[in-house]
Amino acid sequence: MRRHQRRTDACPDGVWHSARSRERLAVGPVRRPALLWHPCCWPPDRDGALEGEPGGAILPGPVIETDGSIVAATNAGVLHDLDPATGAERWHFDGGGHYGGDLSTSPAILADGTILWPGPGDTLFAVDPHGQLLWKQHFGGFVLSPAVAGDNRVYVADMSGHLAALKVTNGSHRTLWSIALGGTDYGSPGVGPDGTIYTATPLALVAVSDHGSSASVRWRFPVKKMIEVSSAVTPDGIVVLGTNNAGEHGVKPDGTAWFADNSGRVRAIDTRTGKLISTIQPIAPAREHAWTSVAVDARDDTYWGTQKGHLDGYDRDGKQLFSLDTDSGVASYPAIGADGTLYAGTLDGTLYAVGG
Repeated sequence: MRRHQRRTDACPDGVWHSARSRERLAVGPVRRPALLWHPCCWPPDRDGALEGEPGGAILPGPVIETDGSIVAATNAGVLHDLDPATGAERWHFDGGGHYGGDLSTSPAILADGTILWPGPGDTLFAVDPHGQLLWKQHFGGFVLSPAVAGDNRVYVADMSGHLAALKVTNGSHRTLWSIALGGTDYGSPGVGPDGTIYTATPLALVAVSDHGSSASVRWRFPVKKMIEVSSAVTPDGIVVLGTNNAGEHGVKPDGTAWFADNSGRVRAIDTRTGKLISTIQPIAPAREHAWTSVAVDARDDTYWGTQKGHLDGYDRDGKQLFSLDTDSGVASYPAIGADGTLYAGTLDGTLYAVGG
């Protein structure tokens, strides 16, 4: 069973992310994109990895620092910082063990450049922009992607079914509160515009209110099939949620819901009404399986990867822009840099940088 975490639109000020406002979006690659680089000289991670190989699958999603550097981890448990122009490694930080399995998470980057990495050993690592450890905190289960809110607050969920709030300042941190959700959590938290935190148990979307030094469950939205992905929060506070059912859920802050078809195509819905806006034709035969999230650029062009080893791009009208062969399946969620470069990792441990 594949569990891959969807990114939310909760990200730090000063860091570009594809889910932020249109004014900050870049334009991604178009027809006949060029492969700009893929790492050729990473040091071995551990366990006999050869020179020139990352030493583990890249299921964790890459993120982009304020200076444009690429931060990418491998399942071998090593965090790499790469030059965006060449793919050359600037530094790496060893988390001390393998992690992740088939569950994809991503680091968060604070406005001061601190990298919060959900890494091996059920541990959240805080690493400075030069790769030096600032602090680390152990949790009761596998740590999911952190969500960054205002006032230096960071929300962290783990697979033991707990959600915690951290206050991160001046290279240190403290835990403000921790709340039990009532079941295993596979979904990384997201933060709505009113400060509500959204996460999940296997059969419910859970909305949590932050009261400063404590928290409480605001409401639960029950579903019939297991939730194994993270919810996404729109700028107007609507939560989009996927389950193992044949549908997507759009949930308003008051808990009402509607459903849109999700039959293996990429579909765009109006989050205000739940109505279908457009449908991209089947992205590939069923055996391809798209397990990544969809990255969207300023033109509303969309980009994603498949398990058969393709990076695909489509325009907003559903016309294919390109399909780029990769060395193996793509399960790492793609990211788009401020210059429009598309980044995605593969199961064989290659991070691709694609421009056009």
